[in-house]
Amino acid sequence: MNMDGSNQTQTELEGKFSEGQRITIHNGDIYVGGYFQNGSCFWKNGSKTNLTINADSMSWGVGVDQDNNLFNVGYYMKSHSLIPSYWKNSKRKNLSKPTHGDGEAKYIEIVNNKKFIGGTTSAPHNFLGYITKPTYWVGGQRKTGNIGSVDEGWQSSEVFDMLVDDQENVYLAGFSQDMDGEYPTYWKNGEKHLISNGEVSGVIRGIKTVDGELLLAGTLSYFPGTPCLWFGEKIYVYDQNVVGEVWDMLVIN
Repeated sequence: MNMDGSNQTQTELEGKFSEGQRITIHNGDIYVGGYFQNGSCFWKNGSKTNLTINADSMSWGVGVDQDNNLFNVGYYMKSHSLIPSYWKNSKRKNLSKPTHGDGEAKYIEIVNNKKFIGGTTSAPHNFLGYITKPTYWVGGQRKTGNIGSVDEGWQSSEVFDMLVDDQENVYLAGFSQDMDGEYPTYWKNGEKHLISNGEVSGVIRGIKTVDGELLLAGTLSYFPGTPCLWFGEKIYVYDQNVVGEVWDMLVIN
């Protein structure tokens, strides 16, 4: 596709009820992580390879390291629990999760050939049932981000994008939730950062860096909302009268 949107081509992904989630390009080959009716899979140049099938299993993130190893991340269900996992060259390995809880691995970033996997984990709670928190894994070690005190009303969160910078700081972006709504939030190395001190509702669905500053894309309000950007904590709204969704962004230098 050209910059002006012309000369588009379309490749249909194989598999019944298939859905692609993340995409990467390596040595001219196009890899898409996703799932279809029978489980998790990925596509290389449109050709499907199954991962975990005949089970409730989904994959999202996909990446290739310096040694040409292919990584997919996602989950599969076992004994009514969601097991966060990754597949290295289609061989599955489990990631850790809370006892009696669930986990979903959604994103993978490869920096200095080190693999950073991001997603969420959910742990049982006596009052709320489950509390979902931002989580990332490095070298098999799990770190869970803070969403705030339940006593102060914070009860859940969701993650929609991940960034790892050159210093290997790990950013997860999405929303944190209290009893009144959802608030655009990112976590740096597990530490929570509320946009505008929690004075606006919304969600972050894309996170990048530009000249060392965080660039965030999402919406004011949540599903649907008003598309916007945050740069240096300042908000830029496309059109106050537009209602829609933002799912990702591309920064062109």
